Amino acid sequence: MLLAMSGAIGAQGNGDATHTLDDLARCHAIAADAARLACYDRASATVVALRSSGALIALDRDAVRKKNTAEFGLGPSRKPPAHARPDDFPAGIDQVSGTVTEVTSSSYGRYLVAMNNGMVWETIDPATPGKGETMVVKRGRLGAFRAFIGGERSVQVQRVR
Repeated sequence: MLLAMSGAIGAQGNGDATHTLDDLARCHAIAADAARLACYDRASATVVALRSSGALIALDRDAVRKKNTAEFGLGPSRKPPAHARPDDFPAGIDQVSGTVTEVTSSSYGRYLVAMNNGMVWETIDPATPGKGETMVVKRGRLGAFRAFIGGERSVQVQRVR
Protein backbone atom coordinates (compact mmCIF):
# COMPACT_ATOMS: atom_id res chain seq x y z
CA MET A 1 0.00 0.00 0.00
CA LEU A 2 1.27 3.43 -0.86
CA LEU A 3 0.17 6.63 0.85
CA ALA A 4 0.70 10.05 -0.65
CA MET A 5 0.16 13.46 0.89
CA SER A 6 0.09 16.92 -0.58
CA GLY A 7 0.50 20.33 0.89
CA ALA A 8 0.86 21.50 4.47
CA ILE A 9 -1.99 21.11 6.91
CA GLY A 10 -2.39 24.04 9.27
CA ALA A 11 -3.25 23.13 12.87
CA GLN A 12 -3.40 19.36 12.43
CA GLY A 13 -0.52 17.19 13.62
CA ASN A 14 2.85 18.84 13.31
CA GLY A 15 1.69 21.03 10.42
CA ASP A 16 3.49 19.05 7.74
CA ALA A 17 1.48 16.26 6.11
CA THR A 18 4.62 14.50 4.91
CA HIS A 19 5.59 13.64 8.49
CA THR A 20 2.21 12.23 9.55
CA LEU A 21 3.01 8.61 8.71
CA ASP A 22 6.42 8.91 10.36
CA ASP A 23 4.66 10.12 13.52
CA LEU A 24 2.40 7.08 13.38
CA ALA A 25 5.40 4.76 12.95
CA ARG A 26 7.16 6.32 15.96
CA CYS A 27 4.25 5.25 18.17
CA HIS A 28 5.25 1.64 17.62
CA ALA A 29 8.49 2.15 19.57
CA ILE A 30 6.76 3.38 22.75
CA ALA A 31 6.97 0.65 25.43
CA ALA A 32 4.26 1.82 27.85
CA ASP A 33 0.84 0.63 26.72
CA ALA A 34 -1.09 3.76 27.72
CA ALA A 35 1.44 6.14 26.15
CA ARG A 36 1.62 4.03 22.97
CA LEU A 37 -2.19 3.99 22.67
CA ALA A 38 -2.38 7.75 23.22
CA CYS A 39 0.28 8.25 20.55
CA TYR A 40 -1.63 6.00 18.10
CA ASP A 41 -4.88 7.82 18.87
CA ARG A 42 -3.32 11.23 18.11
CA ALA A 43 -1.55 10.04 14.96
CA SER A 44 -4.52 8.09 13.60
CA ALA A 45 -6.83 11.07 14.20
CA THR A 46 -4.49 13.15 12.05
CA VAL A 47 -4.46 10.47 9.33
CA VAL A 48 -8.29 10.28 9.36
CA ALA A 49 -8.57 14.09 9.14
CA LEU A 50 -6.06 14.30 6.29
CA ARG A 51 -7.77 11.45 4.42
CA SER A 52 -11.18 13.11 4.85
CA SER A 53 -9.85 16.43 3.56
CA GLY A 54 -8.23 14.81 0.52
CA ALA A 55 -4.71 15.80 1.57
CA LEU A 56 -3.81 12.13 2.10
CA ILE A 57 -4.57 9.46 -0.47
CA ALA A 58 -3.92 5.72 -0.43
CA LEU A 59 -2.75 3.93 -3.56
CA ASP A 60 -2.10 0.29 -4.26
CA ARG A 61 1.54 -0.01 -5.42
CA ASP A 62 0.78 -2.87 -7.86
CA ALA A 63 -2.20 -1.02 -9.35
CA VAL A 64 -0.04 2.10 -9.86
CA ARG A 65 2.70 0.03 -11.51
CA LYS A 66 0.13 -1.60 -13.87
CA LYS A 67 -1.35 1.79 -14.77
CA ASN A 68 2.10 3.28 -15.39
CA THR A 69 2.99 0.32 -17.60
CA ALA A 70 -0.25 0.64 -19.59
CA GLU A 71 0.41 4.37 -20.12
CA PHE A 72 4.11 3.93 -20.98
CA GLY A 73 4.92 6.11 -23.99
CA LEU A 74 1.57 7.89 -24.19
CA GLY A 75 2.49 11.15 -22.51
CA PRO A 76 4.91 12.89 -20.21
CA SER A 77 6.33 10.68 -17.49
CA ARG A 78 5.09 11.30 -13.98
CA LYS A 79 7.70 11.96 -11.38
CA PRO A 80 7.20 11.75 -7.63
CA PRO A 81 7.19 15.00 -5.63
CA ALA A 82 10.64 16.40 -4.85
CA HIS A 83 10.26 15.75 -1.10
CA ALA A 84 9.31 12.07 -1.55
CA ARG A 85 11.58 9.33 -0.33
CA PRO A 86 12.58 6.74 -2.97
CA ASP A 87 10.53 4.04 -1.22
CA ASP A 88 7.39 6.18 -1.17
CA PHE A 89 6.59 5.82 -4.87
CA PRO A 90 6.73 2.84 -7.23
CA ALA A 91 9.76 2.74 -9.45
CA GLY A 92 9.17 4.43 -12.76
CA ILE A 93 8.60 2.20 -15.74
CA ASP A 94 11.65 2.43 -18.01
CA GLN A 95 10.79 -0.31 -20.49
CA VAL A 96 8.05 -2.63 -21.69
CA SER A 97 8.26 -5.77 -23.74
CA GLY A 98 5.98 -8.04 -25.69
CA THR A 99 5.57 -10.05 -28.84
CA VAL A 100 4.75 -8.46 -32.19
CA THR A 101 1.25 -9.60 -33.17
CA GLU A 102 0.64 -7.46 -36.26
CA VAL A 103 2.65 -5.21 -38.55
CA THR A 104 1.00 -2.81 -41.00
CA SER A 105 2.57 -0.29 -43.33
CA SER A 106 2.06 3.28 -42.21
CA SER A 107 3.62 5.98 -44.38
CA TYR A 108 7.04 6.87 -45.76
CA GLY A 109 8.63 3.56 -44.78
CA ARG A 110 7.13 3.53 -41.30
CA TYR A 111 5.25 0.63 -39.76
CA LEU A 112 2.58 0.29 -37.11
CA VAL A 113 3.59 -2.49 -34.76
CA ALA A 114 0.94 -4.07 -32.50
CA MET A 115 2.13 -6.01 -29.48
CA ASN A 116 0.44 -8.75 -27.47
CA ASN A 117 0.15 -6.35 -24.49
CA GLY A 118 -2.25 -4.12 -26.47
CA MET A 119 0.27 -1.39 -27.26
CA VAL A 120 0.72 -0.05 -30.79
CA TRP A 121 3.96 1.70 -31.73
CA GLU A 122 4.99 3.38 -34.98
CA THR A 123 8.54 3.03 -36.21
CA ILE A 124 10.28 6.32 -36.95
CA ASP A 125 13.56 4.84 -38.19
CA PRO A 126 13.52 2.39 -41.09
CA ALA A 127 12.77 -1.09 -39.78
CA THR A 128 10.71 -4.06 -40.90
CA PRO A 129 9.60 -5.94 -37.79
CA GLY A 130 8.25 -9.43 -38.16
CA LYS A 131 5.21 -11.00 -36.57
CA GLY A 132 6.16 -13.14 -33.57
CA GLU A 133 9.37 -11.26 -32.83
CA THR A 134 10.09 -10.02 -29.33
CA MET A 135 10.02 -6.24 -29.00
CA VAL A 136 11.48 -4.33 -26.05
CA VAL A 137 10.77 -0.60 -25.90
CA LYS A 138 13.00 1.49 -23.66
CA ARG A 139 12.72 5.08 -22.59
CA GLY A 140 15.49 7.06 -24.26
CA ARG A 141 16.87 10.53 -23.87
CA LEU A 142 14.80 13.67 -24.20
CA GLY A 143 11.51 11.79 -24.18
CA ALA A 144 12.28 9.50 -27.12
CA PHE A 145 11.64 5.76 -27.15
CA ARG A 146 13.85 3.07 -28.68
CA ALA A 147 12.58 -0.36 -29.70
CA PHE A 148 14.78 -3.44 -29.85
CA ILE A 149 12.98 -5.80 -32.22
CA GLY A 150 14.09 -9.41 -32.39
CA GLY A 151 17.42 -8.57 -30.77
CA GLU A 152 18.44 -6.31 -33.67
CA ARG A 153 19.72 -2.76 -33.41
CA SER A 154 17.36 -0.27 -31.85
CA VAL A 155 15.02 1.94 -33.82
CA GLN A 156 13.18 5.02 -32.71
CA VAL A 157 9.44 4.53 -32.15
CA GLN A 158 6.48 6.50 -30.90
CA ARG A 159 3.42 5.15 -29.10
CA VAL A 160 0.21 5.41 -31.11
CA ARG A 161 -2.20 3.71 -28.67
